[in-house]
Amino acid sequence: MGKQTQTEIRWNSKSEDHPETHEWILLAINRPERLDKIWQKFQEQIAPLDEIRLRMKKRIPDTDLEYRLITCTTYAGKGPNIINWNRIHQGTIKRDTQLYERKTEDRLIEYVNKYIAKKFDQNSL
Repeated sequence: MGKQTQTEIRWNSKSEDHPETHEWILLAINRPERLDKIWQKFQEQIAPLDEIRLRMKKRIPDTDLEYRLITCTTYAGKGPNIINWNRIHQGTIKRDTQLYERKTEDRLIEYVNKYIAKKFDQNSL
């Protein structure tokens, strides 16, 4: 598979304090214009949502792709079991239990950067 076609969504969701509240972490790799549509379709399925944060957004060298790391909170029991991922993205979709908030914010970003560097054979991004 060439670098141009390595699009994917990796995600994780957890509920700690209240079962009706879910904390989401979404890592999407695709063309920039496609990432906007992926995020829109994701929001449509889990609305209402709150505390939306674009944690990082970077181009992937030597490709037409970028990746975005987004976190948000959903309510009303809108957890992973209600998402129809095929309506959001036709490529690889995987739950990644390593996508979680660490004690320091830069540790999650460090994990994502290492994952992207490995996936695209980059020394550092």
